[in-house]
Amino acid sequence: MRAAIPLESSYASTRLDANRQQTLNLFPHTLRGYRQIPGYVEFANFQATGEAITDSAESALTDSNSEAITASITPGGADRGLIANGPNGLLYQVTGDALYSIDSGGAAIFLGEIANSPNAVVMATDQNQLIITTGGTPDAYVYTVAAGLVEISDSDLLLTSSVAFLDSRFIYQQPDGFFVVSALNDGTSIESLDFAQAEALPDDLLRVFSLNQRLYLFGQTTTEIWFTSGTGRPPLSRQSVMQHGICGTHAVASSDGIIYFIDSNRRPGMISGENFQPLFVPAIGEQWASYDSGDFDTVRVTAYSLHQEQFVDFIFADQGQIWTYHITSQTWFEKDFMTTSVVHDFDFVLAAHSANKKIYKLDFSNFQADGEDITRRKDLPLISSEALDVGGAEMVIDQVKLHLDTSASSSVALKVSKNLSSFTTINTMTLNGNKTIDINGIGKCREIIVRVETSSNAQVDVLDAAIDAQILRG
Repeated sequence: MRAAIPLESSYASTRLDANRQQTLNLFPHTLRGYRQIPGYVEFANFQATGEAITDSAESALTDSNSEAITASITPGGADRGLIANGPNGLLYQVTGDALYSIDSGGAAIFLGEIANSPNAVVMATDQNQLIITTGGTPDAYVYTVAAGLVEISDSDLLLTSSVAFLDSRFIYQQPDGFFVVSALNDGTSIESLDFAQAEALPDDLLRVFSLNQRLYLFGQTTTEIWFTSGTGRPPLSRQSVMQHGICGTHAVASSDGIIYFIDSNRRPGMISGENFQPLFVPAIGEQWASYDSGDFDTVRVTAYSLHQEQFVDFIFADQGQIWTYHITSQTWFEKDFMTTSVVHDFDFVLAAHSANKKIYKLDFSNFQADGEDITRRKDLPLISSEALDVGGAEMVIDQVKLHLDTSASSSVALKVSKNLSSFTTINTMTLNGNKTIDINGIGKCREIIVRVETSSNAQVDVLDAAIDAQILRG
């Protein structure tokens, strides 16, 4: 008998013992099959200045006021955050101990020192002021072209770890569930009367986030939605409350008017308006359950779109793991090139690596990560005799047919796992163009998973598959 092998989402099975299917660095393309993620092409590079600057090197980098950098600063280091379209329309990054502005050609200018490295920062801008919160001491900075980078010293601003911008005002998270609103167009001016508390439930406030003219106050167990009322001190009013908190300060992002986050129960979800929808699937939940609680304290979420494909990255840097939700198809896959911040700027999608001191441009016409080959892997769904309605009888796998399309000569490995054993390579072949491949000699089994794997510097699309099997009865 012949049966099609559907190219369905990995991680979808509720049978966790058999849900070994992985999709690595491939996603279900809008038009057909599974296609490689965009390549990573160098845009900005801080490696040349990645060591602490000495007196002899002071002339190599200067701040915006042409003052020499002190020897204590490490300008290149772990990515702590990117923000697009800041003052002067430039890209800004906190990396290591330093803040940089970066222009459309990838040229960077050192602007000053940011404390509490390597902790991620939260930034907000009105294109005149850039506000940076660190969650440490000092906890907040402001950068303007006119005055450079300075600490915010307003005594009414208490220890803060996040900031948002809404209706010409900066809004800061504060201790004990409070938040504070700045003066109009000035994130450094705060008055004691402009405080309010997210008090529907007495949980701590972890993140302030603005979207669609709404302020989202993410707490440990609840999320409150506020809007600008125009009256009162502060001029905001509560609209609604959701019974879903957030797992960490940096576990939230938005795309196309939708919020994506990890809730306080360590499950991925989305918020559209006032409606919560889980994105949880059992197999991913099983993986996430093995992570330490600290992984969720520091997890980052970032969202982006490229060529009408929309993605959300759930980044566990300490695990060296990125779980990506493909919004367009509502499916999951994995990535292993560790970028921790992604923004749209200069008509590009730009991503900062977690540790190698570089920013990359994402490019679907490129098939490498910083000049190195990207391993792509697609495990087809489990095929079992039980699923074929023949009970637990053994099968003889006569043939597996795979339909692939390559943009250039590519080496493709074909592997199988029988009865949940380790994967073994059946064949490695060189392909060029649109091909149907026959895999023979697999033998007997009750269950089988077929894997397609390539690291070639070319586009390799997995289009469809089928299996020929004989059922051994009695």
